[in-house]
Amino acid sequence: MSSFARLTSELLGREYELGRWDCFALVLHWLELRGVQVPEQFEGVGRDDYAELFRRAPEEAKALMGRFFDTILEPCDPRHVQPGDILLVRPLFSEAPAFTVVYAGNGQALSAVEGIGTNKFTLTRYEPVRGWQCPRQYHTL
Repeated sequence: MSSFARLTSELLGREYELGRWDCFALVLHWLELRGVQVPEQFEGVGRDDYAELFRRAPEEAKALMGRFFDTILEPCDPRHVQPGDILLVRPLFSEAPAFTVVYAGNGQALSAVEGIGTNKFTLTRYEPVRGWQCPRQYHTL
């Protein structure tokens, strides 16, 4: 089993819980597993505070998340990501909100979704909105 497959398999099947194991928490954990230094706070909001901000003002929370990723990762064209990179995706045929995923390659992604938990799925029904490169030294474990 490749290092990438081993890391993603460690994350599959976890129960979704806003603020503890949601799409943002999964990406933060993914980055830490890859050796990226992830700060505990950003713009005065800690990890434990993010869920409350999301409940109160989801669009503000998502904007904060975007600025956070812009700060610690290199933004990239979401149509040209590589396995291990981070995407913000939006369902094509739904008013459901956008969420973050770890791109797994071959049109597959990994995310934590309410009611489903952490799973791997195809991106055919999702539009990539933004992308961030995981530093390349972390792609080849």
